Parts: sequence; structure tokens; C-alpha cells
Amino acid sequence: MPNERVSLRKTRPAFVHRPWDRSIGYDRSAGDGRFPIPYYIVPFIGAFLSTLIVAVFAALIEPHGIPGSAAVGAGIGLAIGAATLTNALTPHTPKPYLFAAITAGYHLAGCTIVGAVLGAFP
Repeated sequence: MPNERVSLRKTRPAFVHRPWDRSIGYDRSAGDGRFPIPYYIVPFIGAFLSTLIVAVFAALIEPHGIPGSAAVGAGIGLAIGAATLTNALTPHTPKPYLFAAITAGYHLAGCTIVGAVLGAFP
């Protein structure tokens, strides 16, 4: 494989990207399967901010242990996920409910995991 670029299409299982691609009407086979850099940096910044928000609320609420912190994270993840439903309903999104379900699921799972991890380190 010298001098060959590995495409994301070949390294990820299809169940990860196909439903999301379908929800936004994107054909990954039409290009090289990559998005511009902001499509990677902006979600990273959003994940970082979500982590800070979960940490602040966990500190304010003072949940006891991992389950309590995970519950705080899940609550915040649900709130962010609910906002994605509002943002997904645009005339240009082919499958807004699928897009919202996928994106909300990521927020719910990510914030719950962040809450659990933060709860493990009092």
C-alpha cells in the first residue's frame, strides 16, 4: 500500500456512516469520502464545551458517585439532543427525523459517558 490514501469509506463499518449520510442526502461515493476540516474541528469544540457543561452542572448538583454524575450527563445530553430535533427540521434535510435521532443519540451517549467518567474522579 505505498503512496495510497486510506479512505474513511474503507476503514469504518457501513452502519456508522450510511444512515447519517442518508439523513442529510450525502453521497459519499461521489467524492473521496472526506469533509473539509471545519467539519471535524467544530464538533470537537462542541464536544469539549459539552464536557465543560456537564462538569459544571455535576459540580453544582454534587451527585454522589458514578450513577448520579451519569444521570446529570444524560439529562444534559437529552437537552442537547432535543435541540437537534429543532435544528434538523429544515427544508433542505431529506430525512430530518433520522438525522435528529442519530445526532441526539450521539449527544445522549457522549454526555452520559462524560458524566460517568467525571463521577469516577470526585
